[in-house]
Amino acid sequence: MSKTANGDSNQLTGGHGTACASQIGGKSFGLAFECNLWNIRISFGDGYLSAATALDMCTIFHNAKKISQSNNPDPTLINNSYGTFASTGNINGVNYSHVYRGSSLSYTGSGSVTTIPANAGACRNNTASTWTDGLPTVYGIYLTTNGQYLYPNASSNSSAENAIAAGCIVVSSAGNNNQKLADASDVDYDNYYNPDATYICRAQGVQKGFSGTDTRSAGAIRVGALDCAVEPPSAKQGATAYSVRKVSYSANGPMIDIWAPAEMTMAAGYANYEDYQREDDTNFYDTWFNGTSAAGPNACAVIALYLETNRKATQADVKQWLNRHGSVDLDLSDPYPGVNDTGYWTQTYNATFDAPANTRESYNIRGNGNLRGAPTKVLNNPFANNVIPKMTDVNISGILFTQS
Repeated sequence: MSKTANGDSNQLTGGHGTACASQIGGKSFGLAFECNLWNIRISFGDGYLSAATALDMCTIFHNAKKISQSNNPDPTLINNSYGTFASTGNINGVNYSHVYRGSSLSYTGSGSVTTIPANAGACRNNTASTWTDGLPTVYGIYLTTNGQYLYPNASSNSSAENAIAAGCIVVSSAGNNNQKLADASDVDYDNYYNPDATYICRAQGVQKGFSGTDTRSAGAIRVGALDCAVEPPSAKQGATAYSVRKVSYSANGPMIDIWAPAEMTMAAGYANYEDYQREDDTNFYDTWFNGTSAAGPNACAVIALYLETNRKATQADVKQWLNRHGSVDLDLSDPYPGVNDTGYWTQTYNATFDAPANTRESYNIRGNGNLRGAPTKVLNNPFANNVIPKMTDVNISGILFTQS
């Protein structure tokens, strides 16, 4: 692929889209390596189209295929590795009001990423983890998504809903904000933040894709991100040793459909993602990819395999298939599962609970590793097997292989 389109000056500077595409159907990484890939550059990156316009274009494209191939339905699977976010305030000494589980509360900003204000509830989730390369040194990793939540985007929500109604399969990254996506029956569904008076624990925008009651079965297929690490054997937070866990930044909650590999997964490198030159072909590069942006494409790869022989499948069909066949139930780490547990929401670092006990171990700081009601469904490829094919009665260079 050229970094410019037909020699013009509209140069691609970001490799995010290429990494996503490669994990769906790339030569080296994607499971659906025979699928047709189409890319639309949206304004969240280095493109010009809004997310809603891009989704509308996908719907038009899908409808055109339906007309021309009515006797052989041609599925359209749309990966959406983006979202619209806003952040709660945390200026030192400033008071911020919010409604938490039916009570009007306020918290005073600390001015610090690492110090969580008292009474902040769902407002100040961050994305923090710790690790050590040798005691007593402990390192903290704090990403920039602190106090974030999905911000309402009516146009992308409506466009995603229209795409689903037209027969497209819409998959969305859950978001990198460690926020809870509650369903309508959840205790945190009506939490909101002032001055915007915005509901902060709800699916919004392309992560929503429906109108009406918030239920997991509605709208986009929302994919949460798994960590490359597992819980340490010291189990200081009560989670089962070596259990698979969500990555600290991943959104969570009842509206998550499925969890998929994300943190430190390999992908094709392009533009600013050209990190590792390939030895088999020095014209190409690889990169370590992460975020729920990676979880979505990995789910799409498995979904594409299903659609290959289920070409008339609807969004509801795919959701049901993922739940029954495209996933496995794992005992995912959920250190503080109770809605009233200290540690359910992000806590200020405390070495007693959050510091690794041994070299090379890593913990999500309390409140950043919880599922918060999300299902324990982990992406699985049911089309794969571990059976080594046997060569029977095959003659290669004069050597006859026969079944023993």
